[in-house]
Amino acid sequence: MYSSISTKFINETDPATVDWIYNILNHDSESDRIFYENPDPLLGYIVLPDFKWDTVNLATLHLIALVHDKNLKSLRDLDSSHLPLLKDIKLQVSNVLKSRYPDFDISQLLFYVHYHPSFYHLHIHISNINTESQGMISGRAHILDQVIDNIENISPNYYQKATLPVVFGQKNKLYSLLTNV
Repeated sequence: MYSSISTKFINETDPATVDWIYNILNHDSESDRIFYENPDPLLGYIVLPDFKWDTVNLATLHLIALVHDKNLKSLRDLDSSHLPLLKDIKLQVSNVLKSRYPDFDISQLLFYVHYHPSFYHLHIHISNINTESQGMISGRAHILDQVIDNIENISPNYYQKATLPVVFGQKNKLYSLLTNV
């Protein structure tokens, strides 16, 4: 179903829905909010605070890592060639947060990817593990350590082959496509 329905849906999604991300990646907007950037066009990314976080209250910490590679739309696009990207995001975000917030316990960070995401440009969520969020619900949030492990130890193409559960509301356009099969 992924290749026949979901991929078609993603490819037909209006590219304008991610223009705001391209504006961030091109430094046309939000450049003053960037916490960290790796500028490499394939393995690079920008990390900035999610709009939900005030950058002060660490109990509600929430960052987003937006990858520079515009071909990466979702978790399904990840394979072994992306392991350096995923590992670097974990390492650099941890280092930046240690530097900016020396009293924050880095072991309390949770890195995860939504599937299906709210927008189709690969992004990693980074939050305080103690923060309760709808985005962390089972079936939608895929923990980054598990993503890395699945690719390293099960299959380099794990996310192209695996059957992944999805959680949708009935108003989601993809919900109706998947339920009318």
